[in-house]
Amino acid sequence: ASLIFCILGVPVGIVSKRSGRIGGFAVGVLVVIIYYVVNVACELLVTSLIIPPFAGAWMPNIIFLLLTGTWFYNMSRQ
Repeated sequence: ASLIFCILGVPVGIVSKRSGRIGGFAVGVLVVIIYYVVNVACELLVTSLIIPPFAGAWMPNIIFLLLTGTWFYNMSRQ
């Protein structure tokens, strides 16, 4: 997760240059809150035996890896 957040920092930094300091901070806080919600949701799915523990542990990281790749690609095209 730390590596994904480091890579995600590049597009967030680009957004913060366009919208000011508060905009970048708000995007950063929003990203952390969304990661936490996805992590808790996956934990709930594991405890209710809907998905296996391995998938529940890695699903938030995979989701954010895809989000980071998509956001990084879109920002690099602009």
